[in-house]
Amino acid sequence: MSKYKTPCRKIPDELLPDYTMHGKIPVVDWYLAQNYPVFLNWPNDLIQSYVNDNTSEKIRNNQGQSPYGKKACIDILDACTKYDVRNKEIAVIGSITPWLESILLNLGNCVTTVEYNVPVANYKDLVCISSQDFKKSTHKYDCIVSYSTIQHCGLGSYGDPLNPNGDIEEMQNVQEHLKDGGLCLWSCPVGKDVLAWNALRVYGPIRLPLIFEGFQEMEWFGCTKQDCFNSPLAIYHKHMPLVVLEKNA
Repeated sequence: MSKYKTPCRKIPDELLPDYTMHGKIPVVDWYLAQNYPVFLNWPNDLIQSYVNDNTSEKIRNNQGQSPYGKKACIDILDACTKYDVRNKEIAVIGSITPWLESILLNLGNCVTTVEYNVPVANYKDLVCISSQDFKKSTHKYDCIVSYSTIQHCGLGSYGDPLNPNGDIEEMQNVQEHLKDGGLCLWSCPVGKDVLAWNALRVYGPIRLPLIFEGFQEMEWFGCTKQDCFNSPLAIYHKHMPLVVLEKNA
């Protein structure tokens, strides 16, 4: 068990060098004070409403529903269509509402949602498990989807313990749970490297290669890598590209 009670208002002094990669990554203040765990209840009518709203036809007509806007639904559907993410075993890493799950279910996939705060759900082809159980499991998936999750890992703002390399370790965990040649659909803020404590990281040319280690970048949806890197320093989701990654053999 971590000796640090989260959420932490400031980075513990002894962890600061590791969080900033020895001063290479600037820190700005963006404090989230919520207390976890929280109770996530996904009744069938909630899930069904997302399933009804996030059909391929509605998404193509710019009517998809997600906390990140309609473009997020389009990017996910475009990637799933191009890379044949249909009728597969999929894990979703981090999910407060079942918008991703609904898109994936509509494509005939069996979906496992992985959360520190496990949603209560009982819906066909959807299973919810804890992050701890996922790490202990030896099951491998065809595809793992992570949308606006990895940037929070290790910051202690969503019920997770403090860990300066929590995001890197989570991506290693993703890699270990993918079948050979499996895909990861990944989305996080990308731009100039910055740590907005304790809310999130923005990934730039310093830390992003560590996140993608062990994967091949297949395609970027929504924004090119260079356009993201060239954007002014920002701590909010100015650029949230969806990147298709393939596990290295």
